[in-house]
Amino acid sequence: MVNRMNKLIPGQSIGRLFSIIHWQTRLYIEEKLKPYKIKGGKIPILIILYHKDALSQQEISKKLRIDKATTSREIRELEKQGYIIRKKDPKDKRIYRIYLTEKAKNIKSVVKKEARKWQSTLLKGFTKEERRSIMKILEKIAQNAISANRENNINGRKSNQGS
Repeated sequence: MVNRMNKLIPGQSIGRLFSIIHWQTRLYIEEKLKPYKIKGGKIPILIILYHKDALSQQEISKKLRIDKATTSREIRELEKQGYIIRKKDPKDKRIYRIYLTEKAKNIKSVVKKEARKWQSTLLKGFTKEERRSIMKILEKIAQNAISANRENNINGRKSNQGS
């Protein structure tokens, strides 16, 4: 929670702080990508495909640690918008591979630039060593969350959440 002077209220839970960061990130990125009409969960999918094109829907779900239904919905929207196309895997006709279109490739530099700018904004005022430490700590927290949910059979999506 943020008070009227945009200062965080001390003593907040870690979950609340992550929520603030998540929503502020979403607001920033969506505003910067507004001309391209790309919102929310579509952005991480594009970024994953910028790193490695021709992934299956299941591979994307696994990398983003989101359920197949969410991935499917976001992919359908990206396809309607002309940013991706789905093609059957030539080796396994049950699998669809997701490919970036020229439209998506044409905005790659903008998407990556805005993501880098936002990360720099979040890490403003930290030394290189502090930045490395923050990233290590966040990776450890993320892994703890994944492990705890897996151990407790939470979400029932083990097929998407594998190592």
